[in-house]
Amino acid sequence: MSINLNWWMLLLLMSGLSQKGQTQENSHPIHSSIFRQHYDRIANDLVDKYGKEATPMWLSSWNLDTQTYPFDFSRPDSIPCRVYLNRFIDAPAGATLYWSLPDISACIDLSSRIGRGNYRLSAKKYVEAYLERCTNKDGIILWGNHYYYHVLMDTAVKFGSSDHPRAFDLARESGHLHEMRPILPPWEVLHAWFPKRIERHITEVVQRHVVDTTGEFNRHANGLSEYAFIEAGSILVHALSFLYSKTEERRWLALADKIINYSVSHRNPDTGLVPNSPSKDRWDKYASTTEIGLWASNIIKSTAYVPPEVKDRWIEIASQALRPWLKYGYDKEIRQYFGGLSVEDAKPIPKEDDYPYKPDKYTDIWHPLFPRHDYPMQFAECCLDMFELTADRIFEKAVHRWFATIQSQWNERHNRIQYAENNGRIIHFLRRYASLYKVAEAKELADELTHETIKHLFVPNRGMLRSHTGEYRYDCVDGIGLLYLGIFENKWSVEQRRNAYF
Repeated sequence: MSINLNWWMLLLLMSGLSQKGQTQENSHPIHSSIFRQHYDRIANDLVDKYGKEATPMWLSSWNLDTQTYPFDFSRPDSIPCRVYLNRFIDAPAGATLYWSLPDISACIDLSSRIGRGNYRLSAKKYVEAYLERCTNKDGIILWGNHYYYHVLMDTAVKFGSSDHPRAFDLARESGHLHEMRPILPPWEVLHAWFPKRIERHITEVVQRHVVDTTGEFNRHANGLSEYAFIEAGSILVHALSFLYSKTEERRWLALADKIINYSVSHRNPDTGLVPNSPSKDRWDKYASTTEIGLWASNIIKSTAYVPPEVKDRWIEIASQALRPWLKYGYDKEIRQYFGGLSVEDAKPIPKEDDYPYKPDKYTDIWHPLFPRHDYPMQFAECCLDMFELTADRIFEKAVHRWFATIQSQWNERHNRIQYAENNGRIIHFLRRYASLYKVAEAKELADELTHETIKHLFVPNRGMLRSHTGEYRYDCVDGIGLLYLGIFENKWSVEQRRNAYF
């Protein structure tokens, strides 16, 4: 693709991005302009104009070369879909509300930031259209990792682990494939727009994820004992906590307690490590990965909606779950955290096979694939939260070690395809760390990565951001919304960050 390089150089000169020492704050106006252009394209051009019925739903993908939807769903072998490798979570020929949620939040923030409500309105229309067409008879929103809206067929579709998307009878669909991970829905935003629908959805769907009275849960809403991934459990806890804040029904807190206790009750009595998923006899029953940081982060966010005594108890549970990992999970010589630890002996787990959906020996801040059960930046943010809440030096020490991990892996990005979400998360942590600890190098790295990311992803003669550096393509699953929020968010305290994705 030909890019107007003169136009780009002019943009650099106007914005000051090429000037040494340019501050993050001073660079915001030009970054805001770029994201305005991007979301103008989303709201005006990347809407469903296909099939027999046009809708205001945002398309999941876009080809910046042809400026059309990429109906050729093939991918280069070197650039697979970043959400699973052979499934349809990227919603080909469709719209996927669940994975668009960060973009929804970005548009709301952008409207507030510049005083133009069109981005917020476009986001609301998208959500409304999706809910109208993809909600079953029981009020369950059919979204997540197995449902989306197909713009050619004009209907909701579903797919399993090894089959293609297919239409179904909405009146008879139970929602058994419903799955929310790894994104924590911004319930407050959705509830402000559609309160009854959101309360009904949470009420109906969470109970179907629960297997029995022990609090065992499943990533899918089918009531079966399958995969109790701790990340999935923490998202259910967050939903129940939010529902409690609206209904004041204690049964939702009781159910949330059971889900939390189910996960931590399987911690190893000797090492104290919590397994990723104790319910199936496979690798993650015997491993504790950096997913524990994402789990704890979601539990912390859940405490914004519960009574003080519940908040204190949950924070203590999260603290106790994190401590063993922080004790055993860092390699002082390499200055990096491991990707996973053996629950039995707390030793790092080497990568000895080519199975893609588990971490390497060391955590990898640049690796884009979901679900590798490796969440380094979410763990890093969680440690910042825990130190604020507990003042325990073990978490402050962990924060500095996460910064060291970033430093150790910093230059690896030059040989990798860079994705919007990864860079956005790293930028956010560095900005927050620099603000709280006054570390000049962290701020410099945040600025460097921000400028570099915008330079590499923004395509001036298309007025749009591509979502990774490997091709001129946009996919909402790649996290442009998270990049926006990583650059612009400046609320660092736990209370201020109750709706944060970080």
